[in-house]
Amino acid sequence: MLIRFLVKNFLSVNHQVEFSMVKGKARLHPNHVITSPASGFKILRAGVIYGANASGKSNLIKAMAFAATFITKGVPPKQTIPVKRFKLNSRNIDLPAKFEFTFEKNGVAYIYGFELDPERIHSEWLYTLKKAGTPKPIFERVTTPDLQTEVVLFGFKNLSRKQLRLLDYAGERTRYNQLFLNKTIEDERPELEDVFDWFDKNLTIIFPTSRFAPLAIRLTQDETFLERFLQFLKAADTGIDGLELREIEPERLAVPDVLLQDIKTGLKPGNSALIYQTDDNNRYLVKKNQDNELQFSMLMTTHQVEDSSKVAYFELGEESDGTQRMMDLIPGLLDMIHSERVFIIDEIDRSVHSKLSRMIIEMFLRYGQSTSQLIVTTHESGLLDFDLLRRDEIWFVEKDEKGASAVYSLEEFVPRYDKDIRKDYLNGRFGGIPVIQNEVVSSWAN
Repeated sequence: MLIRFLVKNFLSVNHQVEFSMVKGKARLHPNHVITSPASGFKILRAGVIYGANASGKSNLIKAMAFAATFITKGVPPKQTIPVKRFKLNSRNIDLPAKFEFTFEKNGVAYIYGFELDPERIHSEWLYTLKKAGTPKPIFERVTTPDLQTEVVLFGFKNLSRKQLRLLDYAGERTRYNQLFLNKTIEDERPELEDVFDWFDKNLTIIFPTSRFAPLAIRLTQDETFLERFLQFLKAADTGIDGLELREIEPERLAVPDVLLQDIKTGLKPGNSALIYQTDDNNRYLVKKNQDNELQFSMLMTTHQVEDSSKVAYFELGEESDGTQRMMDLIPGLLDMIHSERVFIIDEIDRSVHSKLSRMIIEMFLRYGQSTSQLIVTTHESGLLDFDLLRRDEIWFVEKDEKGASAVYSLEEFVPRYDKDIRKDYLNGRFGGIPVIQNEVVSSWAN
């Protein structure tokens, strides 16, 4: 579970901002709160982030995504790090960006973070944490200006001398543009796997353009997943009755011949398969049979034809934008019901009706795994409802006069529970809404 996220000097974030999933003073919906037996923190299951266009709410999510990708993928040797620092402060060019996550995995609460610029990792740290105690260091790392990496190990008392030597050796060989956490996994060291796996397997971030690539394979290989997927689509009133893989001729797969040749070369005969996804959001399954021939299938939806027993087949690209968006969100939502996940959706209301946005949050809070979390950004004011959310689950992002994003919770305003917070939000009481300059627009008519 995510406990807290800090970021500094990244995109529209200048000074350090904090997004917290720690319970505040609110008392409504106690079932939205999980008390961690490990750390003692009372952790929220949901978070909804509001902000005007260009306020920086998506940049907060991009900061998490950048950090997670850098942790799990890294960059090649000698390559610059693609970090984008705050540009509206001339002093920031000499300062590193900072990212820090506090989270819980397998009964242990960790603080993990790092500071970096395009040239090197300045520092990196990992601690364990209990609410009532001082954080205990596991390791600390610095990279000197002459690009020498120094790692100090603290929390590995149960390791043998040989294991400690191997971990020390990994630290010595950690590149100046590489995280020590990433290096331990590269060296197949198991000591920090839980920390790495949280970013690699537990944290899922979905942007408006994100696509769930394995959809066709999972729908055809997992009957339970298919059944629940269709239940979601029907609950969302999409009109879809079924999903099928339909064989197609190669000509219908509009890809260059050179790409088809690469696919053919890369696949092995038999059970090997490849998903190919085009810009129109169609999903294709490409298989190679024992005769070394490629076979093509397209994932299609079925709709009942009116006054007939027949069904009509639709390409996914022919479905509405909202239906396509739902099809990319549903797999993660299903996973949260049965496993521990932190699922973050940027712009949950993109192409999705307000009732569906609310339905997604309601279904998660009702049926989701108690240790899963759902965090979304939105403009949808209809979610500002104390019947749905606690005030400590509602956050706002707003830019100041210098163009820097500030992040703050509705807790800071302490509205009454009988208050119409939607009306107050639209009236600008909490910030996070656009300031419309009507005098500029009216001048166009003159």
